[in-house]
Amino acid sequence: MFAMLSGKMPFHYSDRENINILFKRIRANHVSFHASVFSNCADEAKDLILRMLEKSHLERISIHDALNHKFFTSNQSNGGDDNKKTFVRSKTIDSEIISNL
Repeated sequence: MFAMLSGKMPFHYSDRENINILFKRIRANHVSFHASVFSNCADEAKDLILRMLEKSHLERISIHDALNHKFFTSNQSNGGDDNKKTFVRSKTIDSEIISNL
């Protein structure tokens, strides 16, 4: 979901870095919502992403709860409110995502 909304992976890794750096980032579970990418993203979307990326499987959101999350239930219609944030409009997709398709 992070990649679909932003066009980037939640834990960035470049070919020049050691794979252990990527694993360290994943274990630290530090997810950043950079303003340049996520400024038009609804808070509900960011909340759902954080819940889905929760490191502890005991605390991670279930599929049932994810599908019933406010992001899905409150964004079915913006009710004519043109100022309501919904989706990120990323113009580019990282090559890392494309190469994994």
